[in-house]
This record gives sequence, C-alpha cells and structure tokens, in this order.
Amino acid sequence: MKSKVQEIANYHGNEQKAFVLKELGDLSRFRLNGNRVLVVTYIQPKKSRGGIIFTDNQTEESIYQGKVGYVVKKGPSAFVDDDVAKFHGFNPDVGHWVFYRPSEALMQLRYNGIDCRVFSDEKIAGDTLDPETMW
Repeated sequence: MKSKVQEIANYHGNEQKAFVLKELGDLSRFRLNGNRVLVVTYIQPKKSRGGIIFTDNQTEESIYQGKVGYVVKKGPSAFVDDDVAKFHGFNPDVGHWVFYRPSEALMQLRYNGIDCRVFSDEKIAGDTLDPETMW
C-alpha cells in the first residue's frame, strides 16, 4: 500500500495524530510480542507554523530520519521492569509522543498506508508533549 505521508504532512502535532489514528483504523488484530512497541513516525509538516514551506523530499525524509512518534500499541511486557531493564516508572501510554534513535528500530513497516516503527521498549529514550520541538 502506498504511503500517505504527503496527506499526513498537511497537519501539525495533535491534528496529525488525530488524522493518522483515523487512517490506521482498528488495531485489535495487530498483536505485538513481549516488550515491543509500535510507534507511528511523526511527519514533518509541509509548512512550518512560521510559514516556511518544505519540499516533498524533506517531508518524506521524516519516514527515515524522524526521531519522534507516538505509541499506538504495546506488547504485554512493554515497560515492565525485569532483570535486564529497569524503567523507574517510565511507561508511555498509547497516544504519548516519544523520541528515539531511528536506527534502533527493530523494523519499519507500513500499516494501512501509515509509516510505523517497532522498537524494543528500552530503545524509547523519553517522551515529549510537543513533537515539533524536536528534530
């Protein structure tokens, strides 16, 4: 299925999240194993809030280099302390904006035209209230 990145790029922040969640549809048939986390990549909008217009190539580059996204699904043991990982109460819920190193994703995938990444929970570096404050 073709990526919807150019459609998504018409929206900022939480408006983008609302659009993407509608496009993703029902995720109840999608299950993650163990400590895996499914994150939708935040797409740089075509036009900044300050009026700067970005090229389609710059926008599409978010798929590969974007460092912010939001959690849409978690495996049953995601962010649960064990012998290897201690989260000290950090447990971003579905819908929270998170940041990460894109190269640490276990895989990239496209679900209903939406570009996503799957991470092990310990690869999520932190969370943020506003995805546009980071790049």
